[in-house]
Parts: sequence; structure tokens; C-alpha cells
Amino acid sequence: MARIGQRLRDARTAKSISLERVAEDTNIGLRYLTGLENDDHSAFPGEPYVVGFMRNYAEYLGLDGVALLADYRRPEAKTGTDTDASNASNVPGEGTPPAEGTIEENAPHAAVGTEASPRKEAPVAGKLAADAVDARQSKASAEKIQAGDASVSANRGSRVMTVVLAVLFVAVLVAALIFLGRKNAGPDETGAAGSELRTAVEYRVEGLPFEKRLYVDDSLVISVGQDLYKIRLAGIDESVNFETPFGPLRIGLGEEGALDPDNDGEADVAIIVTDFAKKNAAAGALVRAESRGSDAADAASASEVQIAPEAAQSATTGSAPTYLFRSTRGPYPFVTTVTFRGPCMFRYEADRREWVEKYYSKGEALTINANNTLVLWASNAQAARVSVQASGGKTADLELGGPGEIAVKRLSWSQAEGAWTLGAADAD
Repeated sequence: MARIGQRLRDARTAKSISLERVAEDTNIGLRYLTGLENDDHSAFPGEPYVVGFMRNYAEYLGLDGVALLADYRRPEAKTGTDTDASNASNVPGEGTPPAEGTIEENAPHAAVGTEASPRKEAPVAGKLAADAVDARQSKASAEKIQAGDASVSANRGSRVMTVVLAVLFVAVLVAALIFLGRKNAGPDETGAAGSELRTAVEYRVEGLPFEKRLYVDDSLVISVGQDLYKIRLAGIDESVNFETPFGPLRIGLGEEGALDPDNDGEADVAIIVTDFAKKNAAAGALVRAESRGSDAADAASASEVQIAPEAAQSATTGSAPTYLFRSTRGPYPFVTTVTFRGPCMFRYEADRREWVEKYYSKGEALTINANNTLVLWASNAQAARVSVQASGGKTADLELGGPGEIAVKRLSWSQAEGAWTLGAADAD
């Protein structure tokens, strides 16, 4: 099997594309492309970068990226060994006993009338009778063999027909079930949710406010202080019904349901339904979660939130922080939207919780909620366009880096000269 690098090089040269053109189109650095074609991965910081860039390059060339990565992960693909070695010939040599049914089995019987023949002294009539018996036995054997072959052929045909009928039965059964499911579905049960069958989704809310269209059995996991609380959408009829750790909530259109985990008489989180259709659960409901209390009062004061002048410039290189927002009242949750302009392996960590990692393609987007700190990591920095939204709808854009660069940015609140500032700086 050809090496991975050779297969990539052959595919590129077959399309008459230069490495410089590939680097420009894919945003993958020229040194990484050269390393991939030469099976030299010493320039890569680690295995995830090799896998991500190899898949991007393969799909750009029109190859099957998943199959190529499977071949790459095979041990022989990395060592260069050939697992398709030829098998040794099985031709028997000297001293090899003859195969059954060869010389001994096919040797002719001793001729009648020779010295070795037991029929030497038999009369001619006896010889003819013996020959007739042999002929009848040979004919009977031939007829038995032909009957056996016919029986085997009939059995094989019967098995094939049984398999075909079973496949047809399963296909008809599946089609009938799909038809019945669609017939029983309401007129609006397929359009809004995107499909008839879907899996319930659990959204972990890293910061508030948070807004999402939820469907039955979807849930929000909201952080209040040091605790997590799960709110599940249980059903939609005349109102939207939720199950919470504090009991059921029924919320109408435009209404608000309050959550008070500490039982101090003041709501900490408000659940608001901004859009839904009565008795149409498949259309879902647009649900918004907001903070209440002192934190919400700080965040709602949009006049006290200012966009820092430096935020208008892109943060691409250097370790000096880029200031995005300033607030005189203190830090508040912020929402970060990442739009991907090309293929990219992307990770993030919000408020020191576990890392979340995924491979994104061109046109996909990601929304992250954070309270205090957010760390972003991108394998192809220019492919990820970052926009940070503050209270009052104010936004600031942030560039992570250039094409093919691996970038790590840390967004966090800090206090200086009597004001709080949300800044972005390079991180290890």
C-alpha cells in the first residue's frame, strides 16, 4: 500500500496544483503541507494537529478523509511495512505424498487376461458378465452423483429465494411503519423540529442571558452560585410546561417563571417563553434564561458598559492584552460567538470547566456563554472569527491569528484604576 504522503502528493500532482496554491486555499502552512507529503511530522506540535491538517488536505484534494485517517492510524502505515507479502507456493516437492485422488486413485485396473489379473483363467462368458456388472455400477454411481448435484443446486436456490423473500418482507415492514408514523403525526410535527425523530438535547448554560429553541425533553443545566440546576421542557399545550428541582412551572407566551434556589424570596433566575404555538409540541418553544438580583442589575446597566478603543483593532500577535469592554459596576457574563470561515479544529474552556473540542467546517457557528474567563484554542486561527457580546447588545470582534497558525486566546475580567476590563491575551 502506498504511503499516506505519496497518496496526497499523487492526488495533488494529478490535479496540477502547486503546494503554494493548496496553502492559500486551505489556510494550512506550507511547512505542514510539505511534512504531510513527506510523511515527516516532526514540525507538528502534536498528533491532533497531524490528524486535523491531514483530513483537511485530503478532503481538499477530493480524497476520503475518514478512510485516509483510518489507513494512517494502522501501525503498518506509520512503519512502512507491507502486509501484502506473497504466500509461499504449495507445489509439492520430492518426498511429498501424492494427493488423494491422483495417480493411485486414477490408475487403470489390471488388464483382464494378464498374469496379474485374477480373471486370467475365467471363461469368456464370466469375463463378459463381470464387465457388465462393472458397467452397471459405473452408471449407477454417475446417476447418484448427478442426483446429488441437482439436490445441492436445488437447496442453494431455495436458500437464495428465502433470503430474498426475507429482505423484501423487512423492507415492506419498515415502509409500513414509516407510513403509519407519518399518518399519525400532526400537520406541523415535522417542519419545525427538522425531523420526525430527534434526540433530546441537554444545554449546559455557562452564563446568562441564554436563549434557545427547546423541544420536548430538551433541558437546560443552569449554574447558580456553585450549584447546577436542571430545567426540562416536559410538554407544550396551552402553555409551556417545565420540570425543575423546585417543582413544575407552567409559563405562557411572554410570561416569566422564577427560580429561587436559596429561598430568600428573591428570584435568582428567570425563565421566559418568547415564542411557541399552542398544542404544537413539534414546533418547540423559544426559551430565554436571565439573571435576576444584583448581578442582573449590573449587567442591565448598558450605559455603564463601554467598548474599549483598542477593541476595534484585531488581536493577532504579541502578548499584550487587547481590551474589549470596560465596566464601572463590575464583571458580568458575556456571550462569545465563533463563526468558521474554513475547516478548523476548535476547543474552548469556560470558567475553568472541562474542555470542549470539535472539528468544524466552513459555515458552522458556535455560541459560548461565560461568567468570568474563557480560553479559546484554534488549529487554523484565521478560520475562526470571534465576536464578543456585552450587556446592552454591544459587540467587539476579535481575530485569533493568521492562516495555518495555532492560536490560544484567554478572555478574562481584570480590575485596574477603579474599573473592570474584559481583555483578550495570548495564552500557552
